[in-house]
Amino acid sequence: MHELDLRDKKLLYEIDFDARKTYSELAKTLRMSKRGVEYKLKNLEDKEIIEGYYPVIDLSRLGYYYFRVFIKLQNLSKDLKNEISKFVLKEKEIGWSIWFYGEYDFGFIVWAKSVSEFQKIARRFYFTFDKYIKERRESIGTELVFYKNRYLLGQKDSRHFSIKEKEGELIKLDEIDANLLKLLVSNPRGNIVDFADNLNESPKRVAYRLKRLISEKILLGIRPSLKHKTLGRTYYKIFMDFNNIDEEKIKKLQDYVQNDCRVMYLIKALGTCDFDIELMVESNQELFDFIEDLQTRFPGTIKGYKTIIFGDTIKVNFLPFDV
Repeated sequence: MHELDLRDKKLLYEIDFDARKTYSELAKTLRMSKRGVEYKLKNLEDKEIIEGYYPVIDLSRLGYYYFRVFIKLQNLSKDLKNEISKFVLKEKEIGWSIWFYGEYDFGFIVWAKSVSEFQKIARRFYFTFDKYIKERRESIGTELVFYKNRYLLGQKDSRHFSIKEKEGELIKLDEIDANLLKLLVSNPRGNIVDFADNLNESPKRVAYRLKRLISEKILLGIRPSLKHKTLGRTYYKIFMDFNNIDEEKIKKLQDYVQNDCRVMYLIKALGTCDFDIELMVESNQELFDFIEDLQTRFPGTIKGYKTIIFGDTIKVNFLPFDV
C-alpha cells in the first residue's frame, strides 16, 4: 500500500475526467511548479497507482448497446486466468473485463449493436471456456453513470457523465474522427502534433475535431485507471433488487446515493438486478454501514442485495471497431 500526500490526491482528482490537462494547466490549478507536477505524475505512474489512461466514449451515440456478463468459474487456476485474459485482450468488442471475488469470479462487457450480435460475441467465450463455466448471468445496461474519484478528497462533487440509450438520429463518424478516437485509445495523453502527423492533417484541424467530439458528447472524458489495492481501498459492487415500488422512490434513492463521495458508478440494467452501485471503501464495516443506512432511510424499498469485490482489471476499452 502506498501513502498519498494531499498534493498526490489533488492531482489524481484534478486529472479525473480530463487526464489530457497539460502540466502547465495542472501547475496553475494546484499552485505547483510545472516540474513538480510532472514529477508527481511520473511517480504515481511508476508506483502503478495510475495503471494507465483511457478515453470514455459514448458508444450509444454510435448505435451500440452495453451488454454485461458475470461468470462463476470452476477449477479456476492461474493458467486458466491467463488463458481467459489472453482471449479477452484480443476480442475488440469486449470492453471492460475484470476479475472478482465472491458471487462471481469474472465479468466482462460487450459493445454490440443488437442482441444477436452480442450473443455471437459472448458465445465465442462460452464455447472456448464451456467446461470451466459453472454459472453465468447476462444483462443489458440501460444507464451507466460515472462519478469522479471523490473518495480521494472526501468531497461531495456532483459532476458526472452518463452513457444511456439516446433518442433521435445516430451519429456517423467519418474516417478522421474514427482514426482520432483510435489514437486516443492507444495514447490518451498524446499531443495534437503527433496525432496530426499520424492522420496527415494539420494540428489546427485535429484540435478542432477533438473539440467537436467533446462538444457533441461522443468523447466524454479521459480518465486515469487507478489501482485501488495500492491505495488500501476495497472496491465493491452491490447488486440490488427492489420491491414493487414506483420510479419516484427509486429516483430518491439514486439521488441520495449519488451524493456519497465513496460511490464510483451507478448502473441501471435489465437482468441480473434492478440497480447496482460501485463503491470504494476502507473496510468491510464501512460497506455494511452504507447498506444499513440505505435500508433505514428507504424502508421496504430494497428487497435484497449481493456483493462482489473487484480484483484486477484486465482491460478497459471503449472502441469496439477497427478503423
